[in-house]
Amino acid sequence: MDLGSSDLVIPSIIHDNPGAAPTEHQYDSSKSATYQPNGTLIGSQPIGQNTSGFLSQDDLQLSDLVIKNMLFEEATITEKESCMFCNQFDTVLPLGPFNASNPRNFMSPIAQLISQTLLDENVFSMLLSRGETDNPGQLVLGGLVDEEFYEGEFITIPTTNLPTPQPAGTPETWIKGDKWKVEAQSLSLGDGSVIDLQFKNSTVAVIDTEYPFIIIPASVAHEINKILDAEFWCPFAWVDCKKRSEMPDITIVLAGQKFVLTAYDYTFEQIDSDESGKLYCMSAFGIGYEEDEGLIFLGTSFLKAWVSVWNLDEMTIGCEYSQMYIENC
Repeated sequence: MDLGSSDLVIPSIIHDNPGAAPTEHQYDSSKSATYQPNGTLIGSQPIGQNTSGFLSQDDLQLSDLVIKNMLFEEATITEKESCMFCNQFDTVLPLGPFNASNPRNFMSPIAQLISQTLLDENVFSMLLSRGETDNPGQLVLGGLVDEEFYEGEFITIPTTNLPTPQPAGTPETWIKGDKWKVEAQSLSLGDGSVIDLQFKNSTVAVIDTEYPFIIIPASVAHEINKILDAEFWCPFAWVDCKKRSEMPDITIVLAGQKFVLTAYDYTFEQIDSDESGKLYCMSAFGIGYEEDEGLIFLGTSFLKAWVSVWNLDEMTIGCEYSQMYIENC
C-alpha cells in the first residue's frame, strides 16, 4: 500500500531487463478476455522504485469490487536499487489523495472507484501491523476496519495545501506528486522537560508508507536516541526490545491535535533469521535533516499506532489509537 503515489504499476511477463529478478506474479495479457491494448510508453516511481513500460487496459478486481477498463502501467523494467528498504513485491496499491486535476488520475484506482461510484463512502481505512510479533493489519475500501480494533471517537485533522519543501538530499519521490500532508506544530519526549521541539511556522508533515522512519532534525533525533540508550550503526539506532515498556512516550502535535506514541510504536521490529529468530528493535528516529527544514515525514512507525480513516471527499484524516497492542515480546 502506497499513500504517496497514484499510479497503478503491474509487472509484465515481458521483460526488457532480463538480469533483474522477476516477481512471483506477472501480468500476461494473453490470458485475459477483458484486456485492451494501449501501448503508450510511460514510467512511474512506485515506493521509490523506477519503472517503465507501456499502458494497458483491463478490469481490476479488488476483493468484491471490480473497476472496469482500468488503465495501468504494464512495467517491463524495474530498477530496485533506488529503494533501500523495499522488499520484492508484485505490485503496490496506490492510495495517494484524490486530486481531480492530476493528469494521471486515469491510473489511480481510488480515482476510478470514485468515478464509477463503487464505494459506499469515498473513504478508506487501514490498520498496520506493529511488527513481527503482531497480527496482520487491515485495509478497507469504502468503510472502517473491524470495530474490535478501536474504541472511542476518532481525532479528525484537515490536510494542507501548503507547498512541500525539498531539503537538500531528499529523494524526489518523497515530495513529488500528491501527498497526504498536514501542518505540524511540535514534538516532545515524555513530559517535554528534556526535549520539546517547536517546529517553525508552516511546517509540513508528509504521512506516507514508503519508509518506516519518523524524519525530523538530525540533532533532535540523536538526542532522543541517546535518551533511549540506543546503539548506533551508521545512521541507524538500535534499542533493547525488552526495555520498551520503560521508555518515554513521544507526543507529536499535528493540526493542533496531540498524537501520543509509545515505544512499541516508535520502534520497529526485525527478526534475525540467522540467529535463532532473535528479535531486534530499531528506533524510528534513525535518520533526519541537519536542521529544521520546514518538513517532517511520518512513516509507518507513526501510522501503525492508529486506525486511520482517509476521507477523499473532505480531504481529512481520522485517527483512533489501535487496540491491537503488543507487550508480549
